[in-house]
Amino acid sequence: MDFRFSSEENGLREREAFVESYGSVEGVLEASSCEGEGVFVVKETLSGKLVQCSMEGELIQEAKQAIGRRVNVFGRKLASKDGKSNAVLGWKMQVLPRDEDLPTVEEMIGISPNMTGGLPSEVYVKMRWDNN
Repeated sequence: MDFRFSSEENGLREREAFVESYGSVEGVLEASSCEGEGVFVVKETLSGKLVQCSMEGELIQEAKQAIGRRVNVFGRKLASKDGKSNAVLGWKMQVLPRDEDLPTVEEMIGISPNMTGGLPSEVYVKMRWDNN
């Protein structure tokens, strides 16, 4: 995918200490931006910060259908030196399941009956921690 950060984002990069890297942003895809076709806003799950995400091609339609859903957008990130994302040029997006689609704790009980190989859970966890 060959597209670039907008002139505004390039200006930010020149004026302040920003870093370009590859990574992802997770959060709720809130809306299309008024910046133009293929520009969306993701509200980050952890920080609540709004991050501009630019997308192209089929990803635009996928994003339009995912508005209001939790997503993970992968691509080229523009972030401040402290790691806070400001913009992403996305080339892949994963729509994450809704909370109501995830299993409850009760539904997970017994999901892997032999996970510890017959050991008590506290012994199994201690062994795993000691081996790392």
